[in-house]
Amino acid sequence: MGCPANRLVEFPRLRSQINRMIVRCPTHPSSCICTPTSFIIASCVRRGGKKSRVRHIRIPAWKQIKSERLVMAIRILHCGRSVENYYKCIAERVAGFKVSSPTVEDIIYLVVRVGTNSLCGARGTLGEPTTKRPWRDGFNYSNCRNLERIEFCEPVNINILAPIGGIHWAVRYLQASKAIKDPKAVALLETTFNARKRGNLERFIV
Repeated sequence: MGCPANRLVEFPRLRSQINRMIVRCPTHPSSCICTPTSFIIASCVRRGGKKSRVRHIRIPAWKQIKSERLVMAIRILHCGRSVENYYKCIAERVAGFKVSSPTVEDIIYLVVRVGTNSLCGARGTLGEPTTKRPWRDGFNYSNCRNLERIEFCEPVNINILAPIGGIHWAVRYLQASKAIKDPKAVALLETTFNARKRGNLERFIV
């Protein structure tokens, strides 16, 4: 049947996990064990003393890998007041984090503080880890990943999330690039960005 991992287009982030978690029948090591939406675990059974054969059992993917790993996280990467770091993330196509949680296929909204406003003008998707650390303070970032499929928009003030997140919205959505789990906040980010999408990065005047 070929390697099912090559057909796993719906969940690309699972490729490496499947390679590590493959369960094979010792009698039939070449048995196919997964599909795009579930694993098929090959197991040997004996019936009436007959020669063992392979029985394929379909098991939902979320029973093999935690459900949160199947869905990419939405995060905001705030570059503080460093417009230089913001531009380097985009130019070098890399994102750096002080925490280990951001991972492959997470969608990242890049934000920088300009004057009194925190503005978002780009987003991208996290790729594999990289050793690139193009920032002056690059030693601060233990988790650096390639930034892929970068898109741009007319700068959006990220305080649009305040009415949804309440008085502590910045802690809920900006601190430590934590995953945004509020579906209303996720939808607002996406619709606002898409409505202002453009082909080129807008430079901030600072």
